[in-house]
Amino acid sequence: MRMRKKKNLIPRMERCAACQVKDGFALKGRWRETLMSGAREMRVELGCGKGRFTAENARQEPDVLFIAIEKVPDALVVAMERAMTLELKNVFFVVGDAALLQDYFVPVEVDRI
Repeated sequence: MRMRKKKNLIPRMERCAACQVKDGFALKGRWRETLMSGAREMRVELGCGKGRFTAENARQEPDVLFIAIEKVPDALVVAMERAMTLELKNVFFVVGDAALLQDYFVPVEVDRI
């Protein structure tokens, strides 16, 4: 399904800056220590879409760090707004391509994809 362009995309994304990782490449090997040092586990979701699944899992497991990667900003902004509305502190979003996964994470860094 094709995602419609979201009005005011940039300002909406800026309002969600607390849960957005601008440069996922810079955090390679340091995701947990940078975002949630006490995380029991780190999970990556590839193609989170509008974030319903991600947000619900993050809500149910507040001690797990969730990293959601989505390459369509118009979908990602909806996911970020959902996380902000739920006041989730354990989920972060990256505008990126799953094909670059090895560039975002070191091999033993992620517990579950």
